[in-house]
Amino acid sequence: MAFSLGKVSLPVGLDIGSNRIKVVQLKPATPNPLLLKYGIADAPVDSVVDGEINDTEAVAQTISDLLYSSGISEKRVILGISNQKIIVRVISVPYMEKDELRSAIEFQAGDHIPIPIDQAIIDFVVVGERQNEKNERLLDIILVAAQKEMVAKHIEALEKAKLKPYIVDVSSFAIARSLIEPPALVPEEKDIEKAKKAVGLVDIGDEVTNITIVENGILRFSRITSVADNTFTKALVTHLNLSVEDAIKNKDKYGFAPVGSAKAEATDDPQEKVQAVLADELLKFVSEVKRSFDYGLAESLESEKIDRIILSGVGAKTPGLLSYFEESFGLEVTLGNPLGSVSLADSINQEQASEHNLQLAISLGLALRGIEE
Repeated sequence: MAFSLGKVSLPVGLDIGSNRIKVVQLKPATPNPLLLKYGIADAPVDSVVDGEINDTEAVAQTISDLLYSSGISEKRVILGISNQKIIVRVISVPYMEKDELRSAIEFQAGDHIPIPIDQAIIDFVVVGERQNEKNERLLDIILVAAQKEMVAKHIEALEKAKLKPYIVDVSSFAIARSLIEPPALVPEEKDIEKAKKAVGLVDIGDEVTNITIVENGILRFSRITSVADNTFTKALVTHLNLSVEDAIKNKDKYGFAPVGSAKAEATDDPQEKVQAVLADELLKFVSEVKRSFDYGLAESLESEKIDRIILSGVGAKTPGLLSYFEESFGLEVTLGNPLGSVSLADSINQEQASEHNLQLAISLGLALRGIEE
């Protein structure tokens, strides 16, 4: 989804999360774009729920304050949206010329999305061309549909902050852009083979997790689930009668127990109590990721399996999560490195940026879209 208002020389990516709002500004440079400025602010309580804006006034004020404190004066931004009112599908259509394609896609979209067409914004991108078993030419299309009312709320918040979204992007595309290394100009054979394999991306936000599959450097599957970092926090609040603040502290301190660890039925040990509660929720979460990957592989990929997994988002830093994923999937699992796609300006505190690295996958990926445009 894009609204063309002219190219911006120093693009700004804006990620509005349920607990945090992140902003990044980049400058085109060689060999990597330069991270000029960035900022993170707490979202007002209940102003954003499951990735949807409820209170446009409160969000607008927070965005205005964040841009001011970050020293960003650019008014045109690239906005990322991530919630369950965004649908991404990979479909195939008979080959046709570009001027025929949009009307054909809009006509067929209703067969592929659960949102009524008159209530949706439809966009698409051609990701490949092939021949079927009858030697008929087909186009592989990534179809994106977003509920109009939900998108309008996001744009209203930006307008109240005196900003203009010149591109509205799906957050899963931004995640892939910041985590998957672009191909070299003259790639080695091993790099070509590696790029062909399917990579699973799991970005664990506060209230939304983006589950994505990238193959041949192209996003081929995306699903958004509301099982996310706050799911674990709420479980501790409910089962151990903790405040939200104490639940977060305990989760971040003790983390997850290894796969197959015996649950403590009755114990006074705080670590065992916390990990016992988290174990049930983590099992459900990993099962949901597995189901999503299986569905994506069956529906839209040439690959038969996921080759490796990259974790990002605020929830990815929870102790024990990476090793739990490794054991559960039997794959190479790494933490993403969004900052690896950019260089840091001298004014950026490197230690602080490193601490925020996993949270910046979306906002950085959005700003990178501006570099590419």
